[in-house]
Amino acid sequence: MKRRRSAPGLALQAVTWCLVIIALGAVSACSPLLGDEGEWLGEKIGDAANRLRRSSQSELVMSYAPESGSDQRYSIGIGKSVWCPTPPCLENNGALTVEVERGRHGSTTYHMKFVAVPKPLEIHKSGKATQLVLRKNGDVIELVQLR
Repeated sequence: MKRRRSAPGLALQAVTWCLVIIALGAVSACSPLLGDEGEWLGEKIGDAANRLRRSSQSELVMSYAPESGSDQRYSIGIGKSVWCPTPPCLENNGALTVEVERGRHGSTTYHMKFVAVPKPLEIHKSGKATQLVLRKNGDVIELVQLR
């Protein structure tokens, strides 16, 4: 014979599941708290490269400002790298690094899955967003300029 749960037991189980769902929602809503500026910029470059790859355009200019605000000094450095859609690619050594006055500094190589960087790029900004220029070169999307 199957034992029936009491009403208080069912209520406790329902509350527990609701708390789990709320906690998972809070974690996803707070995802900026879980990463850093390098990761966030790498993801934005990937999204922009995919948009350019699907379009008939030959160039796309995307804007980047730190998650912690552009009203601060920050710098971006990106080393030379080849496009590497299926990592690991041993010939790559060009990480992307973002340093900020406020917020979370960070580095990544995630952008290499989406773009090549033909030459090292660096920029120092204060109070303004950075423009990143992506350009098609055959099947490859290249990140060619920071301004």
